[in-house]
Amino acid sequence: MLAEIGRHLMAQLKPVTVRLPAELAAQAARAWARDEEEPAGPETVEQAVVRSFAATLALIGMAVGQDRGAEEDVVVTLGPQQVAGCVFAAEHVEERWSDHGDGG
Repeated sequence: MLAEIGRHLMAQLKPVTVRLPAELAAQAARAWARDEEEPAGPETVEQAVVRSFAATLALIGMAVGQDRGAEEDVVVTLGPQQVAGCVFAAEHVEERWSDHGDGG
């Protein structure tokens, strides 16, 4: 059902222009430039989530390469999927840190 809601929302959402710190933008651009040496084989759910995060990072890196930067920040236009992926990753990392009692 969540995917069904997502399909309806995606049709309503437009890309958004955001500012990223230059270092984060540079790291994303490097992720886009990286070559994958081996195709993905069978994977666990956790591995699939990590791969999805890596793909989102690489797509942001591609967008960074296409958009213009400011002095300290890079201005980039992201689609709703990339924004959602970033938010989901942030929540996932926060949950993992708080589950281990390490703070965040």
